[in-house]
Amino acid sequence: STLTTHIGSTTFEISDTVQNLGAASAEVEMLYHCNIGKPFLGEGASFHIAAEEVAPRDARAVEDLDTWTTYRKPTSGYTEQCYFTKPVADADGRCLAVLRNPAASKAVGIRFDASTLPWLTLWKNTQPESDGYVTGMEPGSSFPNLKTFERQHGRVVSLESQQSVTFDLSVTVTTDKNDTARLTDEVTELQARHDLKLHTAPHADWSQ
Repeated sequence: STLTTHIGSTTFEISDTVQNLGAASAEVEMLYHCNIGKPFLGEGASFHIAAEEVAPRDARAVEDLDTWTTYRKPTSGYTEQCYFTKPVADADGRCLAVLRNPAASKAVGIRFDASTLPWLTLWKNTQPESDGYVTGMEPGSSFPNLKTFERQHGRVVSLESQQSVTFDLSVTVTTDKNDTARLTDEVTELQARHDLKLHTAPHADWSQ
C-alpha cells in the first residue's frame, strides 16, 4: 500500500497492490469505505456521480429513491440506505464521486480507476450524531454482497499464482465555492454525455 501527497496539495492518492503469493489461484474483492461526516455532511448536502445505471439495494432504499442524492439532518430511527451505481469513466478511465456540503462551499471528491474499481456503493446513514451521522462513498471491484453472489455475477477477481492487481484512487478536498463548483461541474459535464438509467426496484443482478 502506498499513500502519496505533495506539499500544498489538497489531494492524496492511494495505491494498493494485491499479489497472489500462493501456488493455486485465489480470489480478490476490494471495497473502499470512504466514510465522511461533518463539515461536509449535513441537511441538504448532495452526492454527485456520473453513472450509466443506479439501483436501490433493497426495499428500504426504494423508499427514498426520489431523493437518493441528498441528505437529511441527523434523524432518530433512521435505517441505513444503499444505492448501487455503475459509474461513467472519463477519457483517462477515471470515475469521480463528490459529496458537497449544504452551502456548496466544501466538498470531498474521490477519483478511482474504472478498470479495477468499476462499481460504487453509496451508503447513507443519517442517524443521530451519537449513533454515527455519516455517509460512505465506496468504490469497489464488486458490490458488498456475499462472495457467492458476486462470484455468480462475475464480479470477483481471480488471480493466478504470482499474479497481482493494483487498485488506485485519490481523495481531494475543496474548501471554497469556486473549487467546489469546478469539481461538481466536472461530474455534470460527464453525465451530460451519457444517459442515466435509474432503476425503481433492486437490480436482480446487483442485489441478493
